[in-house]
Order: sequence, then C-alpha cells, then structure tokens
Amino acid sequence: MNKKFIFLYITLLLSNNYVDYEIDFWGIPAANCSYSIIDTIFHDIPSKKMQYKVETISFYDFFYPVKNKYTIIFDAETYNLLYYEKNSFQPKVVNNIKTNFIDERVSYSNGNIVDKNETNIFILLYLLGKQKFNIIESFPIIDREGKKFSYDLELFEKNYLYSLSLNPISKSDFSIVEDTDIFTWGLFLDNTKNHILIDSEQKIIDQCIFKKGIVKIVATRIK
Repeated sequence: MNKKFIFLYITLLLSNNYVDYEIDFWGIPAANCSYSIIDTIFHDIPSKKMQYKVETISFYDFFYPVKNKYTIIFDAETYNLLYYEKNSFQPKVVNNIKTNFIDERVSYSNGNIVDKNETNIFILLYLLGKQKFNIIESFPIIDREGKKFSYDLELFEKNYLYSLSLNPISKSDFSIVEDTDIFTWGLFLDNTKNHILIDSEQKIIDQCIFKKGIVKIVATRIK
C-alpha cells in the first residue's frame, strides 16, 4: 500500500472525534446520541463535517420512536455554515432538509438564506465547547431551518456551566418545514432554561440540560 495513503489515512483517523451521549426525559433514558467530527473539503474549502445521530431506546422507542440524523459542514477558518442536512423521523413528522451552496451563499429550497453573520445551534455548541468566544461574538443570529433567533449566552457558574436563552427575532419568519423534530423543537421553545456544562480540559460539551416547566431533557456524555 502507498505510504502516503497510509499516512493520510492515519491522519484522518486520528483527527476524528467521536462522542456518545445519553438523553434522559424526566430522569429516564430515552435516546442515544452519537456525535462525530472530521476534517473535509467542501467546494475546495478546508472544512469540518459534524454529524449527530439520535435514536430513541427502550420504552420511548416503543411508544414514540424517533430517528434523526443531522449533518453540518462549516468553514474550518471562518466557522461559517456551508451545508446543513437533516433527515428525521417521528410519529406524524418526517423532515428531509438539505441546503444549497451557490455563489458562496447557503440557501434552503424555499429561497431562505443563511447569511454569513448567522450560525446554527450545532456550530454554536461546538464553538462553546472549544471556548472560542471571539468567534461566537461574530455570529449574533442563530438560523433554525430558516427561522432566525437571537440568543443570550452567559457563564452561569464558575465551573464552566453556561446558560443559553433563544428568542425568535420575528414572528413572520418561517421555517423550511411546518413542524420540526421534537429535539429541535424542545431546544427552541420560548422561556426554556438551557444549561450547558463544558469539560474545560477536553474542550467538549459534557452535559446539556433543557428545562421548561415540568419537562426536563438532559443529554450527558458517556464516552
């Protein structure tokens, strides 16, 4: 086998990051979430490709099965979103979303644009884990499948626990889909208390807590 190929393969293998999370509803294990990120090239742009896969387990998989896959590609230097794709399934809601990249602009099939001062929740969480606050400040708007949100991010406690609140910028904005998946929907609910715990040594998210009233969703890193 070509030595250059072997070296490239090992480099790519070592550059991968794989993390698993367990998602609990009301303290009961409800779903598994796997996260991966690799270096890639997108339209000749050095980039990073993230993937999240979420699937319900045990009791919840029997009564309310959910199977979601999210793919996000962003510029490795500017962190601008280059591509977003989601394929999700849950009872009565199926989403298949894919952005276009034309003339260096990211858009959805309905024409909605993701501007360069906008990011999405997955890139924001990545930047928060890496503690890249100067980059976060350059993205004041979060795009959620065509709908725009402002957000407030602050250190909740000294041990790298942050609070995140999301607010729709305009009620006239509309998403590319009429109903989004339950996890995305829950994260962007009004008056939701979102707390994010960072592992400062590994620079990765250790736990996410989303709470609204009696509803509480906790995603905890298990490896």
